[in-house]
Amino acid sequence: MGGLSSGLQAIDQITLDPINGKLFVADGFGGNKLIRANLDGTGIETIGTDNAIGVLFVDVTPVPEPSSLALLGMGLLGLGGTPLRRRR
Repeated sequence: MGGLSSGLQAIDQITLDPINGKLFVADGFGGNKLIRANLDGTGIETIGTDNAIGVLFVDVTPVPEPSSLALLGMGLLGLGGTPLRRRR
């Protein structure tokens, strides 16, 4: 995170918002800057300079979990097969 060092004195808190796909990085020492950075290398800009926190915006791509869906499917098949075994 080399670009962050220009605006943030120290990272105090990192928060991921999975709904909006944003990553917020807070400056715990009052770096007096609000910074927006893109991780794809398109740049860093200073938004404000009055007792703000540093913020890093990141787009997060949701990753499907096929193993979870496979486990759910196997469980449903198992539940559906239980009545068939009882009839025999």
